[in-house]
Amino acid sequence: MKKSIKLQVLEQIAETKREVKASELKKFIWNAQRVNGSQTSFAKNEFKNISSYYADAIAEWIKDKLLERTRRGFYNITPKGKKYVKNPKKVQSQITESKRKLRDKFDRIEIQSAIDNINDANEYFYHCFGNRSGDTAYYLRMLQMGANTLKDKVQ
Repeated sequence: MKKSIKLQVLEQIAETKREVKASELKKFIWNAQRVNGSQTSFAKNEFKNISSYYADAIAEWIKDKLLERTRRGFYNITPKGKKYVKNPKKVQSQITESKRKLRDKFDRIEIQSAIDNINDANEYFYHCFGNRSGDTAYYLRMLQMGANTLKDKVQ
């Protein structure tokens, strides 16, 4: 079975048994991409610490609680990440199920309850749109102007 890039990177982090720098983490991702035969923008086989879409992958793994940011520029594998290394299919199905439950929870929220409970609204908008400043207030105002449910206006 071909290992995913996520699995290869988490295995490398688990083997280090210490927190890793962001540049090391990017290098792990770059190496995993090369092993999988993905196209890279590098002519040579030298790693250059450049900005790329690595942050998107890292942010997703932190959101899934596979990695944690211990301090600025340093990351460590979580217990859930260690379980993922041992049994990726089982943990991935748990992650998918928890995301589905969260989506279903917010599909049922009505506008008034979202306005009454701003924490749920913040969690919903972070889940849908990321952490951009002003999104929550904007979407709450938009929803007050006519949507029956959050799902109706967002989709």
